[in-house]
Amino acid sequence: MSAWSLRVAACVLAAALVSADLASKHAVFAALDGVARERGDPAVVVVPGFLTLRQVLNPGGVWGIAKDHGELLVAFRALALVVLLVLLARTRIGQPRLLVGLSLVLAGAAGNLYDSATLKHVRDFLYFHVGDAYFPAFNVADICICVGAAFLVAHITCERR
Repeated sequence: MSAWSLRVAACVLAAALVSADLASKHAVFAALDGVARERGDPAVVVVPGFLTLRQVLNPGGVWGIAKDHGELLVAFRALALVVLLVLLARTRIGQPRLLVGLSLVLAGAAGNLYDSATLKHVRDFLYFHVGDAYFPAFNVADICICVGAAFLVAHITCERR
């Protein structure tokens, strides 16, 4: 497969994941709106004591930081997207972990950028908890960023050997 074909495949992967992120946000938020109208409580317990679907609107970055600086966050996310595209364009053949990692982080960044640029907040809905210990809510874009970061760490680790 040529370098160009690999880069196109990476962009197709990223686009598919952005679509999955935006579609999941739309579907879950619409479903939770219906639940809220029916029951008055917009949360749905999926696995008791572990996973709840809940509408969380995050105007900031990770864990709500910089929530009062929306325009700055949009600019930072847009810049990160450009940097990721440049890195993806410069990735050599034979670096599959790097290519996949960049594609995943690109997808996550694009999904959250879309939300923050158009809605002024990021839609999160996956709310994991164990007993009374809660992890901040997140979405498919956040999963892409975390898994992509793991691929990038694996790439860096294997490159050093």
